[in-house]
Amino acid sequence: MEHFRQVVERHISGDVTFMTWNPQHDLIALLVRGNGTQEVVIHRLSWDITWAYKPAEAVDITSMAWRPDGKVLCVGYTSGMLELLDVENAEKLYTRMLPKPVSSMAWVPVDSCTDSMTLYSDLWKSWLPALPPLEKGSARKTSKTWQLDSHFEEDRTRIRSQKKLNVLLVTCRQESVYLLVYGVYCLGCIDVPALSGMDALKVLCAEVSSDLSTFCFGVSSESHLGVLTANNGLRGRVEEVHVVSQKCGTIESLLGYCRETSEKMAESWEDILVEMNRKLMHLANQKQLASSRQSVSDDFLQLLLFGTPSDELQNFLLEDLKAHELKKFAASVESMYLELYKLIHGHLLGVLVALFSHVDDLSSMARWKEQFAFVHLSEHELAECLQTVSATALKALEVQEAIEANLRELRCFFTWLQREMLILCDEKLPATLSKSAREVESVVSFLEENLRGDAAPHGFSLDRVGQYLLDEDLRRPSEASSSLWAKLHDLLPPGSEGVVVPRFPDKSLRQLLRQMESSVERVLRPQAVHLNAHLSDARFLPVAPVSESRGSFCFRSVQRTLYALCVCSSQQAVLVRVRDGEAQQVTLELGRMEGIPLHGAQHRLVDASFYDDGWLTLLACDPAAETESSALVQVPLAAIDDGLYQPLGSSHAVDVARFADELLFRRMEHFHCTLLAVSGHRRVSALYSAQLQSVRVFEMDAAEDESDDSDETASPPSQ
Repeated sequence: MEHFRQVVERHISGDVTFMTWNPQHDLIALLVRGNGTQEVVIHRLSWDITWAYKPAEAVDITSMAWRPDGKVLCVGYTSGMLELLDVENAEKLYTRMLPKPVSSMAWVPVDSCTDSMTLYSDLWKSWLPALPPLEKGSARKTSKTWQLDSHFEEDRTRIRSQKKLNVLLVTCRQESVYLLVYGVYCLGCIDVPALSGMDALKVLCAEVSSDLSTFCFGVSSESHLGVLTANNGLRGRVEEVHVVSQKCGTIESLLGYCRETSEKMAESWEDILVEMNRKLMHLANQKQLASSRQSVSDDFLQLLLFGTPSDELQNFLLEDLKAHELKKFAASVESMYLELYKLIHGHLLGVLVALFSHVDDLSSMARWKEQFAFVHLSEHELAECLQTVSATALKALEVQEAIEANLRELRCFFTWLQREMLILCDEKLPATLSKSAREVESVVSFLEENLRGDAAPHGFSLDRVGQYLLDEDLRRPSEASSSLWAKLHDLLPPGSEGVVVPRFPDKSLRQLLRQMESSVERVLRPQAVHLNAHLSDARFLPVAPVSESRGSFCFRSVQRTLYALCVCSSQQAVLVRVRDGEAQQVTLELGRMEGIPLHGAQHRLVDASFYDDGWLTLLACDPAAETESSALVQVPLAAIDDGLYQPLGSSHAVDVARFADELLFRRMEHFHCTLLAVSGHRRVSALYSAQLQSVRVFEMDAAEDESDDSDETASPPSQ
């Protein structure tokens, strides 16, 4: 009977440099390098590929970390960029740029239930309408829309569903550790060398206890590899951190929705221009071939005022456009205008109202100094942001009015054109096509606004609306007399600029959207605040001399105890236990494994990790064997009683064979392992052999019939 049942073995077409199991699902993320490229590949337990993701830029991936609920994977780069990817389809949920290269990451759950928090009740769902879903992909393509809860668009960062607080610890350039709550809101950064008072200290990785009371850093000084611990003064601020983080996450989602809406508006407008030019540019081309000095606008005005078309226009109306084509053409352009109107009225104005509401909530928190001063929200930046959001909303209303005016004139233009085509064909005019003075005025206005000779001598510009969607000043600003808000501004006394929403008559909507985006990002992504002042009792705990160390760390928080496991050499791993401010260690040594079936030559320690709260997993190899076989060994933490823990720096070592009766192990012949990934929650482990470029996956609590006499195992862990 064998245990640690092997589920699958597969060849990998590349070098695997990092593996990590999803904490909630039977998925494993691999970082694979080969042929000068790298990609993140997600495999199921059966080794089917869920998706593969290649970075868009030529930068190296340095680390990966799963969010505790398993729904999001964070990828860190040498450029300092962080990307949050959806576990379902690798959709990019959020991107953030840190000032330094990412060297390691850890995503830590915090023992705090958000449902029991009473400091702040966020009731926005009860009065803010849900945003209409946006189609995924280009507006020109038929694609599915989001079919999730009604407020999904306000939670694109996927943090509203989080029932417990979690913190992403990002180590950058082995100097600073950034704290990103829910992976989105940057609470601040810790300058570890300054915290320790040792300028030459390098940070290898970081962890925080599940109750947020203790930070633990795996560090390397000039002489020793060790652990740096510090007490966290923000432990009692969990509820405030949760409230601000959730609010900022919602604003991030709304900002992403606003960007996509702006892009779709630009695409929709381009479609209108393409449709207009597709039909009418043929007329412009004919005039160019005829070397006509008249513009397209002149031809239409001549027909309107004198009833006599030019030869080019008459040929275009009778031969190219035709009456039935004109109706389809008019209906197509009108539907595109209505789509643009819907994007502004239903999507853009809705998201701007929601942005104002949530930014205003942050502004209120910034003024509540007693509770939120430590978050360092800027009242000035928030006030400026509210002004910019409001100004953008007013500009969107101005564009909406321009679309309405243009649409009315466009309908009059097509109605008049249909009448003239019937006259040219000597057909009877229906009563509905009678011409009024107001319609003539609308046609003239449409021709002057959209086919002006200076702007488009042989084509269409549609300036009245199109100018608002360009990233440049308006060529023809709206008249102040037509805006009640402009009239109100004219009546205001000097010095009222900060009281009412500013008016930008010469700015386009696209310009204000960019200005608003920059203002919101200054609020959400300010320069990281140093958190060193909130930490106390920093202690450097030397573990092993640098000359002997390999510098591999892993951490585990179990209730109020924080464990750090350091692989110091090919023979020893030091387990450091920090409990109630007291730090002790026990040195585990791989001897000849006397008393267990793995005995023989001196084993070499390859890798180590915490399997779960109760077990350590060690990966060892036997270099004396001809095939350099490997062994997977599990050590119960409960077997390491308090009497074995020694003061820090103790040279006393405990042979792993001491726990022979309680060890769990499996020997693997012809498989030289170099990398280990375990998940106690999913009861699985993955072993990678760089020599064979192969991965084996084991179920740790399953059994199978003994099929290979050379594989020797003990009983599985009782979970």
